Formats: sequence, C-alpha cells, structure tokens
Amino acid sequence: ASVLDFVLPPEIPRWPTAPERVGMPPAEQAALQRRIGEAKLGVDFDAAPTAGLIAAMLRHKTALDPTLVVYRNWMLLRDQPEVQQHPDLARMPAKLRDGWRQSAAGSPLDPATLALRRGEFAKQKELTGRLHRAGVELLVGTDTPVQFCPPGFALHQELELLVESGLPPAAALTAATRNNARSLGQSAQLGSIEAGKLADLVILDADPLADIRNSRKIYRVIRAGCVTDPVELLRDSASPPAAR
Repeated sequence: ASVLDFVLPPEIPRWPTAPERVGMPPAEQAALQRRIGEAKLGVDFDAAPTAGLIAAMLRHKTALDPTLVVYRNWMLLRDQPEVQQHPDLARMPAKLRDGWRQSAAGSPLDPATLALRRGEFAKQKELTGRLHRAGVELLVGTDTPVQFCPPGFALHQELELLVESGLPPAAALTAATRNNARSLGQSAQLGSIEAGKLADLVILDADPLADIRNSRKIYRVIRAGCVTDPVELLRDSASPPAAR
C-alpha cells in the first residue's frame, strides 16, 4: 500500500486484494477505484491524520521507500505514452519489453480515470516532499523487475521523481546512498566514500547537485575496486548471448 493510504479517512474502503477481487464485476471494481481515487485527491495533508502519521514515523524512526517510479510506471500510468515509450526501455531486451506491454494490455486501466490517477500521483509526490521536510528518513528503491521499471535505469527515474517531489538533489542522493546503507545495516561497507569501505561507486561527467539528471552521465563504474567503462557495459548487455 502507498503511504497515502494511511491518511485516508476511515470511512473510505481499501482496494481489495487479488483473491478478494475474484468474481467482482468489472463495473463494481471501476466504481470502487473511482471512489478511492476521488478520496485520495481530497486528502488534506494539513489535517490531523497526516500530522499523526508523520509524528509516529519520527517517533519510531521509521524509514520510507516511496517507490514513486512503481506507482507511476505500473500502478497508475502504465497505459500512458510517457511510460510505454520511455527512452530507458530501449535498453531492455525486446522480449522483456513485449512482456511488460502484454501485462499492461491484460490488466487495462479505465481511460475515464486518467485525471484521477494523475492527481493521485501528484498527491503521492506532495506527501513525499512533506515527509522529507518533516525529517522522515527516505530511501530509494524501485521494486525492479516490476513492469516498466528497467533495472538500473529505474533508479535514475526514482531520483528524478524525488527531486520533483521537493527534495534537493543532495537529499535524493543521500537517500540512495547513506540512508539505504544504514537501513540495510551496511553502513560499515557502503553508503559513503571512505577508506576501508567497498569501492562501489560511479564517477560522473557532470554535477548531479546542479541537475539530478546528471546522475545518468556516468564516466566510469567502479565495482569492488574494478574500473569499467559504462559504454562497454551497456554494449555487452545489449549483445545477444554467444552461440554454444
């Protein structure tokens, strides 16, 4: 569930699980989806439920991975050209891309709910920004290989969405490095560039603090101390397996 679900009024029904939806008429599902979507658009983040949620997260030192890229690329906008034709998909094997599009076609979204879905995603980003400003620790994850969340590239998309949500680029990068390592109990090995830690990092050609999209401008990849050229890595990943 999205963190947005936890600040909905108690009288709003929750979206049923897959087993619960078995036998549920499509019209009934569409009506329920519309009702929930309208409720999410109407949430007042200045009201008590949001303040209570933020206070509880701070009190319990709860870290949150918003996975905004999942909600945009699959849950809410998988039928939209900006998702289905995203340039990052060109890096994926054709068979994988076709499978994702078949999944989307087999689980169609009601075009009449598009404005509601876009509005819900905007509310998710707004809440993410509020959580950050309140001091809630954010993490960066993508749920790859969820459909339309291409491995590696979806991480850059998530960073971009976090900045769109109001995080400064430095905060988004901290969430992806220091915060992620701390959440996994790996701060002694990962999360920052220090002597004695694993040499897992990228060297960029441009400043991501000036524009978070510069995180894509990778000059070199260093993995376990081995320096590699990203151009070669991408070329090798796109090559078909050798015949046996």
